[in-house]
Amino acid sequence: MDVSIIVPVYNAEKTIERCLDSILKQITTFKYEIIVIDDGSTDKSLKKLEEYKRFVTIIKETNGGPGKARNIGIRKAQAPFLLFVDSDDYVANNFVDTFLKVQRKTNADMVICNFIRDNNTSLVKENKGEYKEYTKDFSDVLMMEFHSCNKLIRKTIALNNLYPENMVFEDVVAISNMIVECKKIVKIEDYLYYYVTTHYSITRELNEQKLKDHMKAYSLMKDKILKYGYKDFYEYIGIEIYLIDVFIKYIKMNKLEEAKKIKKEFVLSNKDWYSNKYIATMSLKKRIFLYFIKRNWFFLINLIFNKRGKDNGEI
Repeated sequence: MDVSIIVPVYNAEKTIERCLDSILKQITTFKYEIIVIDDGSTDKSLKKLEEYKRFVTIIKETNGGPGKARNIGIRKAQAPFLLFVDSDDYVANNFVDTFLKVQRKTNADMVICNFIRDNNTSLVKENKGEYKEYTKDFSDVLMMEFHSCNKLIRKTIALNNLYPENMVFEDVVAISNMIVECKKIVKIEDYLYYYVTTHYSITRELNEQKLKDHMKAYSLMKDKILKYGYKDFYEYIGIEIYLIDVFIKYIKMNKLEEAKKIKKEFVLSNKDWYSNKYIATMSLKKRIFLYFIKRNWFFLINLIFNKRGKDNGEI
């Protein structure tokens, strides 16, 4: 077995067939297994999975979230390398072949591909960089987003960096920890994964528990990221989480005082945050917003974001 493909499933009756069909239609001579973890679905997902039981390993679990489901798949995997596919998404027919050929050629611990966002009405290419091999400084890799599903990962590294369970933003913790433990990472230019965006997402919902999970993820990243010397990057992620994402969502929830507390909490432990070198890489809108934050122009921020309507509060 060359690679194990792990698919967590929760109430995906409308998309699971497209997902599994795309995996089963791989054009490759490499051997792969498909491990599907039903995370306590309450719709017809499990019934549809039974139609694929000749081709996939089905594990039935009580609902524990995607982190727990992925961990079960990691432990069950028979192959030395792993791929993750979400049940809403689908993959190109050279998904397996391209990843494994690059790994064999470079002996990489992780291979990262580009992906395509499927908005149901259009396909948008997401390109995070050209072909490159990284062997020492993984700062650029950490800036490529923490998606699990556009990465081939060595199983031993995944086992040493399992996903946090019972929370969202579990990818942020696990993938960042995996990246810094690698000895070689290769970024390729191929578009191999189709990420389907929906109007509803558990990570985009205006929900206070989700905001606490986001901050918890930041805390859980700390030890390993700092151990490997990525202090500036860790502060930058804190800026994104505390001063942009969580702050704005509290504003959208009409909790200005909570937003102020979040800013104060972060700034107390990161007094020179505005000098962080990664701020220059942010979009103009984010840089302007951070200038407002630095100046404590809370009234203006509140006015701007609550005039935009009841969206998810993202810049």
